[in-house]
Amino acid sequence: MSIGYMVFYDDINYGLVTDLLSSSIRNFVKKAAVNPSTITSKDFRLGIPLLPEEIAHIALLVCEARKQAEFIYALRAISLYSMSENKI
Repeated sequence: MSIGYMVFYDDINYGLVTDLLSSSIRNFVKKAAVNPSTITSKDFRLGIPLLPEEIAHIALLVCEARKQAEFIYALRAISLYSMSENKI
């Protein structure tokens, strides 16, 4: 079971992301993180000249970041549960 779609805890300044990345790159990263099976060749047009290997590297970084976020979120949930007094 993937918990990636339920992660709402974040402490990122999205204003910085908007300032630093173009909308096409933000859309590609979001699509790669949320639903990678829907990525099409049109999504590879990021507005900057990148080699296919570089785009693949971005996609791998996004997937690894998502996996790490899910892992940290799960560990946080386990930690909070283990510290609670109302265990089932």
